[in-house]
Amino acid sequence: MTLQPPTAVRSAREKSPVQEKIAMFMQNSAGAQDPRNLGNLEYGRPVVGSKTEARGLRAHAHVFREILELCEIIHTDGDIRFVDDDGVERIGILFGDLFRIYTIISDKCVGLLLRARKHSLVTFEGETLFQRRDDNTPIFLTKPIAVIKQQLTASIKGEDHTVPWHTGVVGNGAT
Repeated sequence: MTLQPPTAVRSAREKSPVQEKIAMFMQNSAGAQDPRNLGNLEYGRPVVGSKTEARGLRAHAHVFREILELCEIIHTDGDIRFVDDDGVERIGILFGDLFRIYTIISDKCVGLLLRARKHSLVTFEGETLFQRRDDNTPIFLTKPIAVIKQQLTASIKGEDHTVPWHTGVVGNGAT
């Protein structure tokens, strides 16, 4: 038996199949440009008038209807009432009470509270609320219910053109 020279040893000018694929990839991608234009305001948003946009608008309206229903429950069933320094009556409810009332309607109580807080409609202490642990945490409406209804109804009907559905922002631009 004689040993043959290994075929893997190549001259400096020869390329391995892996090197050839890498070179081909680099050549193909050299002319390509970054497809993402993050500065474009339309980036990541559905095409205007598309079915995707219509579904998004319907979903947006549905969430706002649920937030409005949650705020109305806080207003009607809230047993914590006081007048703040500005002379505005604030209405609140304990999280445990709200959770027991609202979970009969929907299982999204905490998620809707977080979304309502994001839109400056309610306020409560803590990052999020947990059943039993935070049952005694008060949740307050930040605005009179008439203002909340007006604001959310305009968004539900699509009349609030200052705030597109995909920004996740209502009213004053706070996120």
